[in-house]
Amino acid sequence: MPIPLAAAGDGAWYLHVDGASHHFHRRDLNERNWGVGLGYEFNPNDRWVWSAEGDYFKDSFDDPSGYVGGGLRWRTRHVDFGLLGFVMYRQTAQETIGSHVFPGVLPFVEFGTRRLRLRTVYIPAVTGKDDEALTLQLLIGF
Repeated sequence: MPIPLAAAGDGAWYLHVDGASHHFHRRDLNERNWGVGLGYEFNPNDRWVWSAEGDYFKDSFDDPSGYVGGGLRWRTRHVDFGLLGFVMYRQTAQETIGSHVFPGVLPFVEFGTRRLRLRTVYIPAVTGKDDEALTLQLLIGF
């Protein structure tokens, strides 16, 4: 069954400003994950919203990282719940999983309005070197 998407002119663009994370168990990891990205919502006025996005940032090990992917969120008045599927580049992943590039799916929650939102993403610990974390992104609509 095809997924109906609005015409490109009906969508909404967002600038992502990446900036912080909180690791649950390790204090030796970088929690200032500065970066920038861009996102596009195909059908921003619907209850279920499809999006595409990409970000480039400094990861928990102070290395450059980035991802491209797509998301599906359930939109309520001021809180959105969603999943983000992606392909990520991470320099340290070669040591732990044997490749710099890997796929993933992560849950997120967004708070705010259509023009300004705060997103928090839960990242589970995948290897013994990682730690579970929450990240914060500011999304600015334009």
